Amino acid sequence: MRRYDFQEEGRSFIEKHKYVLLGDEMGLGKTIQALAALRGKTGPALIVCPAFLRKTWSNEIDKILVAWKDFDLEPVIVTQVGDFDKPMFDEDSVYIISYEMLKKIPETFYPEHIIFDEAHYLKNMKATRTALAHSLIAKTLPETLILLSGTPIKNRVPEFYSILRLLSYCPSKTNGIRIPEKSQYAFNIKFTNPTTRTIMVKHTAREITEFHGVRNTELLKKYLQKKYMRRLAKSVLELPPLITKEVQFGERLARDKDYIKAYQEYEETGVLTTLKMELAISKVKYTCSYACDLLEQGEPLVIFSDHIQPVEDVASYLKGKGYKVGAITGKTPTSKRDDVVVSFQNGDLNVLVATIGSASVGYTLTRARNLIFNDYSWVPSDMEQARKRIHRIGQTNHSVIHMVLGSKVDTYILKTIEGKMRTMKKVL
Repeated sequence: MRRYDFQEEGRSFIEKHKYVLLGDEMGLGKTIQALAALRGKTGPALIVCPAFLRKTWSNEIDKILVAWKDFDLEPVIVTQVGDFDKPMFDEDSVYIISYEMLKKIPETFYPEHIIFDEAHYLKNMKATRTALAHSLIAKTLPETLILLSGTPIKNRVPEFYSILRLLSYCPSKTNGIRIPEKSQYAFNIKFTNPTTRTIMVKHTAREITEFHGVRNTELLKKYLQKKYMRRLAKSVLELPPLITKEVQFGERLARDKDYIKAYQEYEETGVLTTLKMELAISKVKYTCSYACDLLEQGEPLVIFSDHIQPVEDVASYLKGKGYKVGAITGKTPTSKRDDVVVSFQNGDLNVLVATIGSASVGYTLTRARNLIFNDYSWVPSDMEQARKRIHRIGQTNHSVIHMVLGSKVDTYILKTIEGKMRTMKKVL
């Protein structure tokens, strides 16, 4: 099983500093680097990942058991508490659980090595799973803690706080400076630009503080030294070019004023309105027509939407045109998602249509060199994740991202999202 030089550097970084965030750009093989760092080690080990990636991790470990003679950790997929007893905390086992299973880990389970895949799932200090993750690390103090995420900051700089706190538990003190800020608020004040404004809540004026942008960048980077490694595909791989093409379908979307208001409300509250979905559905007809033009050229195709209904509508339309279509949404059982991806990669399907939330992480879709966004997530890193499904190790063709835009507001929001991504890259 071939490993690139940069992947060997990643393995070495993990082994040296023990508690680390491997933040390589999507598609550079973070999984293989994390597992390589466990070569020759005994367990028990624990992998925590989104439920739909449990089988992917198990499959990767099965391959490694054949390829690497000094890797002895057998995968055990845990779907219920009793699975931890098969065998009971065996030192030759790596237990693979979903984030939802964190609350069911037995009190007597002390893993020697822990991997959190898609570690941005732990960005919110108020979330139950984040609290459980912190409690687990503080209690067990494993020898190795590996956080994996190509997008550790999904939306704003404050999201880095939880990650830094997790890495600061390092008992060997081999990963640099421990973060001194004891609260999310203290971190936000130090590293972002706070602004205060008044809003009305049930006819009562209320002041809220919002945190934007980034400041004290050099100090934040100092905190990250020895904890964080990130490489970009363009720096370590000779991937084919990737370009983005904006596709205007020429029809002004109705309710543009409401659309921009919905985006502004999302920025304030994080809550999506039904209008976003309605506008996504309104673009389906054009997206289908555009997709057919590409498919008629013999091109396999990936299509993303941020909502289930457009995915179902696009899949139904293209099936009606005689194309072989696979679809993945939040309603698709996790056990069947891998089957759809394998069928697409093997050439049994012409098209894979998916929601961004269900298929933008963990999957390789390099059979396609064209990816269409019918609509897009308002979280910048979700878009980056989705793009990288086709532009990663294994891609040999010039790749194109096709952005279907329905109005000036659509364009404005997209540019705003890209601006936020540039701000985050100052730290990343």
